[in-house]
Amino acid sequence: MKWLMKKLNLQRKINKKIVLPDPLEGIISSPFIALLGAKKKNIRADLCVGQPDFDVPNIVKNEAIKMIRSGFNRYTATQGIKALRDKISEKLRRENNISISSDNILVTTGTTGAILLLYLTLLREGDEVIISSPYFPVYVDLLPITGAKARIVRTDNEHQLDIEAIKRAINHHTKLIVMNSPNNPTGAVYSLNSIRQIVALAKSKNIPILSDEIYEIFNYERKHISPASLYNNVFTLNGFSKTYGMTGWRIGYIAGPEKAIKRMSALNLYSFVCAPSFAQYAACKALELKTTKTLTDCKL
Repeated sequence: MKWLMKKLNLQRKINKKIVLPDPLEGIISSPFIALLGAKKKNIRADLCVGQPDFDVPNIVKNEAIKMIRSGFNRYTATQGIKALRDKISEKLRRENNISISSDNILVTTGTTGAILLLYLTLLREGDEVIISSPYFPVYVDLLPITGAKARIVRTDNEHQLDIEAIKRAINHHTKLIVMNSPNNPTGAVYSLNSIRQIVALAKSKNIPILSDEIYEIFNYERKHISPASLYNNVFTLNGFSKTYGMTGWRIGYIAGPEKAIKRMSALNLYSFVCAPSFAQYAACKALELKTTKTLTDCKL
């Protein structure tokens, strides 16, 4: 019995010395958590969280209510209802010059859910993701779950991509380049020249791009350019939170190479299952609306 007690005591001492890495440490300690839902007083424009200052269009609300009352409250296909994916495919073709099948589109529980699923699909321990700074905190905070690391590259003085710095940052560990235009938090819209250069660089190294285009309509400088209109190995990320004020409805989507989208769909099934059913039907109605008025109303 004495030998057993000695062994147990020794094991306890060893356990105290061992500190296991916590992949959630960066997420739990992130100040971004405190910002969401925090009460703020005497603030004219809240730039902390991307909450539009307009409500969901009534026609979209009414569609959601109609669907709830009609019994569309169950699980949907994990990839999203086909009607919505078809409308997203048409939107991408018409507005973004991206020709992509609805089979290559995944409807997600918000855009953050899409980022997580993409990271889990593409990244492994030791991989690196190039992210231009300033950046949306989620891009970096979710990486520890996969064991990958961020390679932060500063933008230039006008908040445009620093192509030469990105070139220097690329190595054999680089598995993804993240782009965000219009940018959160700077509001910068990347020039066509910058986008062409980063696409050419990614093509030459066969590196996929994640293009976050959630603020697409809040563009007052130049025509919005989607990298996927120039390069096939791009994951185009977008949603309904900013354009239609549907932040609490948790509807996003990601479009990209079929093999990766299928793997992301499988992961979605065992994590989020599917995006909210009634909200998917309402999102179909939202895509029928013209967004010109929304953009005009928001311009300062």
